[in-house]
Amino acid sequence: MRSLRFASAEALVSHPQVALQGLDSVAYNLYPLLFKASYLLERAEVIQLLLERWPLEEFRLGALLGPSTDHRDDLRARACRACLEACVRGLADHVLQRRGGQRLQVADLTGVRDVQVPQCPCGRVLGRWGRTELLARTCCELQAGAVAAPRPVAVIADLFVTERNFQAVVRALAPAGPAPLRVHCLSLRADSLGPAQLLQVLRLAGPGELRRLQVVHNVRLHAGHVEQLLAQVRFPQLASLTLPAKAFDAPPACTAAADSEDPLLTSISWELSQMTQLTELSVAFSTLTGKIQKLLGPLRTPLKALDLANCSLNHADMAFLADGTHAAHLEVLDLSGHSLLSLFPAAFSRLLGRAAQTLRVLTLEECSITDGQIPHWTRELLVPERKMTKGTQVPLLCRGTRSLKIKVSQDTS
Repeated sequence: MRSLRFASAEALVSHPQVALQGLDSVAYNLYPLLFKASYLLERAEVIQLLLERWPLEEFRLGALLGPSTDHRDDLRARACRACLEACVRGLADHVLQRRGGQRLQVADLTGVRDVQVPQCPCGRVLGRWGRTELLARTCCELQAGAVAAPRPVAVIADLFVTERNFQAVVRALAPAGPAPLRVHCLSLRADSLGPAQLLQVLRLAGPGELRRLQVVHNVRLHAGHVEQLLAQVRFPQLASLTLPAKAFDAPPACTAAADSEDPLLTSISWELSQMTQLTELSVAFSTLTGKIQKLLGPLRTPLKALDLANCSLNHADMAFLADGTHAAHLEVLDLSGHSLLSLFPAAFSRLLGRAAQTLRVLTLEECSITDGQIPHWTRELLVPERKMTKGTQVPLLCRGTRSLKIKVSQDTS
């Protein structure tokens, strides 16, 4: 559904030359409308000029592409390469061409969702790594040109840092000279970095503002690195933390201590307890046998998302999960890689019962659960107070005797 105003905006941007010539006479409050229409029709040249001449104090990409009264469609899943490149080029042109009359103070480039199947008509997308590289390279080019703006534009971005773009990102975050674009990071994903590189980029990224941190795959960390990272860099606003596989393994030169005497785990759990906004934690593929209570017990806020896949949990761990404060608040839970029904049937049943009111996504892969066992334990999720959608009455999404993925959703109708 679209309003007459949006239809008029589409008609204007459908003729780029006319739009480019008449933009100076357009009312300022119509710029957001023209931007969404241009993005919908993939008119990159119009997008670039709109950003160059942006007359408002804020540009927030996610809000502009989301549903509105003028156009109900949500375009945030369209990571169109041409459009996003035009946004960044237009932002650079803005600080280059409008130094005296610049009104733009904040450019929020977050809100674009990366999906597996391209949603834009052109089929050419710019993923999170590409968007990071583009922004970092643009910042470096402006710095090299010694462009000084009366008031730098604060650029809010979700960054994806790897070895390939590490140097450019560091220069963008810590400019040596004038920087008309100042990058602020709310979400950071790190891959293929060394521990020292990770620590450096986190310090520069403004950890006081960071909301989401994902350290994945080829970042080789052990418990000593994790303890050092959390002790040296404070994350007061962090809501979501993902650590890579084996992140809780003892350092190579460290003698393994008894679980009750593990100083690294004690320090890590204390640092996590200081993150009062933390509601999502992923520590998959770390050996945490007998350590779950020590790790999660001190947390001050209940977790809504918890990934403990392939963590070698034991009876004490499952008992803590079932009886602890987090169970009644969990919305997303991954316990893949554990033989739950054969090893922990009672604790697993209690956990499902306590989580039934809130749980939306339950992932159980390689858990030795057969199709015949499903009706018995899913009764724990089918409580009378909760209406289930038709699709969840048979919750198998990944069928097979060794792989099972379940999604539980509330019926909002």
